[in-house]
Amino acid sequence: MPLAHAKLSPSSAHRWTRCTASIKAESAYEDTGSTYAQLGTAMHEVGERCLLNKMDASEFIGEEVEGVVVDKENAEAVQQYVDYVNRIVAETGGELHVEVRLDLSSIAPDTFGTSDVVILDTKGKNIIIVDYKNGRNPVSAVNNEQMKLYALGAYNDFGFIHDFEHVEMHIVQPHVNNFSEDTIEIHDLITWSQWVKEQADKILNDEGVFNPSDKACKWCAHKGNCEALSEHVNKVITGEFANLDELDGNADKLDTDHLKRVLDNADLIEGFVKAVKEVALERLQSGEEIKGYKLVEGRTTRKWRDEAEVEEYLRKRMKVSDLYVKKMIPMTQILKLNKDDKKLQQMLIKPEGAPTLAPESDRRPAITAVKDCFKDLG
Repeated sequence: MPLAHAKLSPSSAHRWTRCTASIKAESAYEDTGSTYAQLGTAMHEVGERCLLNKMDASEFIGEEVEGVVVDKENAEAVQQYVDYVNRIVAETGGELHVEVRLDLSSIAPDTFGTSDVVILDTKGKNIIIVDYKNGRNPVSAVNNEQMKLYALGAYNDFGFIHDFEHVEMHIVQPHVNNFSEDTIEIHDLITWSQWVKEQADKILNDEGVFNPSDKACKWCAHKGNCEALSEHVNKVITGEFANLDELDGNADKLDTDHLKRVLDNADLIEGFVKAVKEVALERLQSGEEIKGYKLVEGRTTRKWRDEAEVEEYLRKRMKVSDLYVKKMIPMTQILKLNKDDKKLQQMLIKPEGAPTLAPESDRRPAITAVKDCFKDLG
């Protein structure tokens, strides 16, 4: 019997392709939305209008779009996206399609995605997908399941008009200066889609299994209540030890392999603990008891009821020199105002940073270990 109301959304494909049980588990949680999602929707609307009507995003500053008043910072971000898309169209001579509903019924019935931009570059035998991200968590286009599903949908809808050979996938994320791209050959896309369909079939037939991972669990609503994730975290942390109690105060006794497993799963573990705390808070607030824990009032600091009122009152009772602190404006602002001042540039220094743990994929060069400094002294 197919699983009713399974929503195999491209935006969450990174989760349901890996953890096929997550769709059913998440269906028990209400999607309350967020101000970030509302802002993203509004900026997508601005981008769509700009591309369709050849407008500048600055024209929307101060205007309310989708319940959000557009400010200068977001308008500038959207304009970078608009310029990016227009540049591709100009360079390729491709045919521009904006906010395109894409057919993904080859993956599952009634499944679709909506791509921000599809550009058909028939000269280069290339379909180009561009996705605007208004958020500040960097997202890579490389091997991105959402983008590959958009690519598949675009090929399903437009593949018949030309002998396309590959799909370019672009993510434009101006707020964090992230412009990422990847390319997939059509035959590789088709092969990949067969695996995705297999995963979708498991979900639709209610045969999903939990498979905890950092990427799958990151935004999952169920993670604070997920037994599979709890077991995975416990196994990673305890390793060869019998239980968590044996680990207390003995982190220095973990062997290198155990340390690596914990480090590899650090974000997953921290995310799970945070989610568990949120679930516990909700349950306590609803009247449920958790042995050893209680609700208390959070710590706060004193603040003025009305700072303007206080300022007006004190200006009559204190000297101006005693009331205000004069300080230099921020360094970035000074450099912006004096960008051609070479002498000022020479006054800048960049102190050496303290040693910091990072994965091998980090772009910064490795620091020589202290013990290596003594190798030549033997």
